[in-house]
Amino acid sequence: MKLNKQLKKELLGITAILTILLPVFMSISTWLKTETVIVLASTEKVDDKAEVVPDVQPEPTKASELIKDAYNITEIADEVFNEDAKLMLAIGMAESGLDPNRCHIDEKEYSCGWLQINLRAHFDKVPGTTYEEKAEYLKDPRNNALVGRFIKATQGKSAWTVYTNGAYKKFLETDTKYEK
Repeated sequence: MKLNKQLKKELLGITAILTILLPVFMSISTWLKTETVIVLASTEKVDDKAEVVPDVQPEPTKASELIKDAYNITEIADEVFNEDAKLMLAIGMAESGLDPNRCHIDEKEYSCGWLQINLRAHFDKVPGTTYEEKAEYLKDPRNNALVGRFIKATQGKSAWTVYTNGAYKKFLETDTKYEK
């Protein structure tokens, strides 16, 4: 397939940006996941020995977590895919139900994230050295969308089986926006 000069220039620009930014985002993402959040207990009187209290949140249910993730993913899709956001959300619904933590692993594929990026086919496009590191990177919805955008730009929508077999179509008719 021959690409016109402008498209080649844009793809090279995207590739350069991804090459530079993806490792940075991965490092930030890893740091954010491991950093402990603390809250200082406050009293009316200022005490030199303020007690450090960890911020404890109740464990969310799986369903509420998925709804929150789906809401965030729709925002990310709007930002990353622009006019193709609805199509890519339908592909994501057919691939994973918009579950950012879903991975499908067998002898043919090692697909992770809401767009089910196949690491066996795209190993070199994802930061990390092992499948496990790359899978963790792809579980971040924004990272998954950025890699998905690159794949869509270089291979087209047919890189996703659910697009070629039409399974995504039933999700185009549903509204994938979620209320907070």
